[in-house]
Amino acid sequence: MVQAEREKPGHAGVVLFNALTQRGFRAAIVAPSLRQSRKLIDKIDRLISRLGVDVLEGLPRKGKLAFRNGSVIEALPNSPDTIRGETLNMVVADEFAYIEHDKELYDAIIFTLSTTNGPFFATSTPGSRDTLFYGMATDDDIFGDFSRHHVSYREALKPNGPIDPEFLERIRKQYQTDPGRWTREMEAEFADDEDAYLPRELIESCVMDNIETFTREDVIDGRLPRTGKFFAGCDPALKIDHSAVAVVEKQAPRIYVTHVTAFPQATIFSNVTGYLSLLNERLQTLSRIYIDETGLGGFFVQDAVKSGLKNALGITLSLPEKQKIMDVLKRSMQDGTLHIPRDPELMNEMSNERVQLSKTGQLQFSHPAGTHDDRLWAVALAVYAARNEITPYHPVAALGKNPNYIGPTFDLRRHRLGTGPFSTSSPGDPPWTIANNQPWTMRR
Repeated sequence: MVQAEREKPGHAGVVLFNALTQRGFRAAIVAPSLRQSRKLIDKIDRLISRLGVDVLEGLPRKGKLAFRNGSVIEALPNSPDTIRGETLNMVVADEFAYIEHDKELYDAIIFTLSTTNGPFFATSTPGSRDTLFYGMATDDDIFGDFSRHHVSYREALKPNGPIDPEFLERIRKQYQTDPGRWTREMEAEFADDEDAYLPRELIESCVMDNIETFTREDVIDGRLPRTGKFFAGCDPALKIDHSAVAVVEKQAPRIYVTHVTAFPQATIFSNVTGYLSLLNERLQTLSRIYIDETGLGGFFVQDAVKSGLKNALGITLSLPEKQKIMDVLKRSMQDGTLHIPRDPELMNEMSNERVQLSKTGQLQFSHPAGTHDDRLWAVALAVYAARNEITPYHPVAALGKNPNYIGPTFDLRRHRLGTGPFSTSSPGDPPWTIANNQPWTMRR
């Protein structure tokens, strides 16, 4: 995210300069989440402290700076309804490519600034091409009057920027098997993903910033005072890959990814099983745990069940089964029922997943060498478990008969043993059937 980091201090300085030099100046900062907006407010506050001059009216409030000259800089939620109706002299949209409902928000911003003829700044790391930010950066017909500034890692190298050449080489080595990520994060360019199974636009459309997630530390410390209908997925691994666990909450028809964690490489299976057991204990309404039992995963599933995880079910990820699971995941994303948090690692794994058509007509899934897809498959298994929800078993009470029995009911007290051929019957007899080579009358 070199470009974004490079831009933020510049915009912070511009906003502060205008607030200090114009009486009654009002600026708003929006971002993918209110927390991110407030982080930029904190940067401006640190710039003020370097001035050595008391320019604020009272103490800084959370997400808002009020100046003695009547100026105000405030972090606002990225909601069109919040912006609309405000009188603003400047609006800064940080990471604009990742803001939900960007087009509606932009409409509200433009009409708000039209009363003061104030400037609008949009800065972002390139993301999906299906965003307004992409249009602002590339569409000369509609956004040709925008002043465009492109900052890649080259402009951010020392001594002109904060990036150390040694750090750059480490990043280059990490990203060499993921050229799309290098293009977005370091070159600050929009990357193509034609062969990706899950397009970046689709992934971005599923991101929701206010999902109530929890961490591994929350599970260990027991900070999960919540109820709901939860499903888990687990992709166990030993050496090369990471063991990953994901939890989704189902609020029909919607599914929310509330937890994704990956263990260090070479983590022994018993540690992962122990974590699943603890998770099962903390979330008392964890309905089902789907576990990849391909290869060594079969032993993992057996140990999990023996350890008391009766809700664990092994899934062999054959090519047809993989296609079925991924189809459920993708359809859930396309129909808008699956929501994921803004988790960079998960989103990168989702966008890295590639698909090819085999000679037999089956889809083969893979990921570039040096990358991982453990989190992705853990989430896919959890979503698959939620979509294949099994009706809970309800024991039958001792009523003298099984209420689920759909066969005929015989009244043994009224049966008449036939004395002639089976085809004979007396006039008015009820319908009869044959049991044990004898005709029995059936109770109506």
